[in-house]
Amino acid sequence: MLERLGRLASVMHCLLLAITALLCYSVWWVRVPLTELDEAVYAGVAREMLAARDYIVPYFNQTPFYEKPVLLYWLQCLAMRLGGLHETFARLPSAVCSLVLVLLVYILLRHWLVRRTPEADLPARARARGAAFLSAFALTLTPMLGVWARMGTMDAITTFFTSGALLALLHVDLTGRSDNLRDDRRRLRPWYLLAAFSAGFAFLAKGPVGLLIPVLVWLIYHLLQRDLGEEVQRVPWLWMILVLLGTAAPWYVAIYLLDGPGFYHTFFLAENFARFAAHPREGHGFSGVFGRALGLLVYPPMALLLLFPLSAFLPRDLAQPFAGDTVLQRDPVLPRLRRFAWTWILTVIVFFSLSRTQLPSYIQAIAAGGALLFAVNVLARTGGPELPTSRRRHRNWARGLELGLLSLCGLLFSLLTVVAVWLSAGQVDLLKQIPPPVSLEAIPLSYDIAKLLTGVAVTLGITYQIGLWWNWRRSESRLIAWAVGGWVPMWLLVFFCGMLLLHSGYQRTVDVGQFLQSQAPNAQILVYHPRHPDGLVFYTRRRVVYYHEPSETLFTMAEKIAPEERTLSGMLHALAQVGRPALIVTDDPGLRTLTHYGKTLLLKRFGSVVVVRMMPWKG
Repeated sequence: MLERLGRLASVMHCLLLAITALLCYSVWWVRVPLTELDEAVYAGVAREMLAARDYIVPYFNQTPFYEKPVLLYWLQCLAMRLGGLHETFARLPSAVCSLVLVLLVYILLRHWLVRRTPEADLPARARARGAAFLSAFALTLTPMLGVWARMGTMDAITTFFTSGALLALLHVDLTGRSDNLRDDRRRLRPWYLLAAFSAGFAFLAKGPVGLLIPVLVWLIYHLLQRDLGEEVQRVPWLWMILVLLGTAAPWYVAIYLLDGPGFYHTFFLAENFARFAAHPREGHGFSGVFGRALGLLVYPPMALLLLFPLSAFLPRDLAQPFAGDTVLQRDPVLPRLRRFAWTWILTVIVFFSLSRTQLPSYIQAIAAGGALLFAVNVLARTGGPELPTSRRRHRNWARGLELGLLSLCGLLFSLLTVVAVWLSAGQVDLLKQIPPPVSLEAIPLSYDIAKLLTGVAVTLGITYQIGLWWNWRRSESRLIAWAVGGWVPMWLLVFFCGMLLLHSGYQRTVDVGQFLQSQAPNAQILVYHPRHPDGLVFYTRRRVVYYHEPSETLFTMAEKIAPEERTLSGMLHALAQVGRPALIVTDDPGLRTLTHYGKTLLLKRFGSVVVVRMMPWKG
């Protein structure tokens, strides 16, 4: 299998990876509304940057937004300036960064896996090239990379630059050392500076964690290698610090000079220190002694699911390093590659397991490390002649665990697909709050289409399970090929059903926002509705003010960063003072309430959502 893949040219490998990424990260095939809260907020910040031509201080809903640094907004501004104010271009930076990361992993693996083989051993070199391609291909198909590659958030950008720094440091380590310290510094300096450059951009994308992860992995790895003292002497510290500061510091200095300490107080204290050490933010974490203990166990199974299918092969690597091949254990490249990858993965998982706030996207930085481990694992297991199952040890618990993980994860994703379909159709009563309650109104999917997609999901799930068991009994290479290749149609279906769920939940916000955008440009836009989507700020291209009844406690980002009097009386008082009509988004109960306080004109109805023009009575 690997030899056949390795016979393809590197240009063909890169083209196949790009096509796969285009299919898996295809944010531009269909219009998927921005999700609440993060995507809508970040796209709104980039839109306001473009409108105001202020690329230093982020604003959302015409109020300073201090929760994240600026790099994503700059990239979104560039994409939107080239392509327009559209969801696709708000998400395009994430897709591009994810694709480039896949190509970087492929190039590094191809270089080092081939370099370790003798030039005369053509089959071994072909297997090395095939292992590099298969690992990058499997990385493209992982939910950990694929989900956030389609999202206009900070996560894919941060993962790209954090992983870029770590890949550069890995390349330095694999390059080897000589006895001449001065020659090593000169020869390795460009790669150290590239690592500093990437870490600087990671700091500009996410803050301290973008720098801390590469430093921790580098430190722990060289402690395990027992060569930290030698490594410290080779690092061009002054040059790296200058590159790091030159990359990240100018914006941090500029926002302080232009806007004062507001960003520093909010971002570094609340969004970093408090989020990690003080208490869970926005309910994303566990409280109490039992909850803290549970939080330590969340990320390993989460990583197993998000790194599927390559993650199912990694536990066996712990039990049988290099598949028991003693020759590979003495290889000059593979043991260091394996140790660096495991250090990378475990450092990230342990670090964020200690955090009080926990989200799945926090551990996305392990994706490239998982691909490196998968390459070592595949190369070790398919390097020699395959033995038939009858001649293997039948009581190999590691092989059984591997098959069990593949089957369990495949089953879970099949079930998730079916759940997403029936959520889109509005048929799952137990989960009425999905999509999130900040969407104005869900638009149900056709019942017939839901039944058809359910049948396809069940068929693909059963086929995948049968293929796993059948190929497990035949050979290692067949099992690996099926686990990766058979996952492609299943993952595309998961992606498609996820798009339907997002469309069902958030399309109403798009329709209402675009209608409001087409109305009088000077009119106020008010929301007097039980649900308050931040996406209206992006789609209306204007400021939106949210109001609610005193009993309602759901607040969105726009309300948190610009608190006002949110009751009905506060809205009427504001309208009376302004003295001009306002466009109000409400529902039928809200419309009946508003008619008692002013003259209303129904402009348009979107299901249960109505848009009215209102001039309140004075006095």
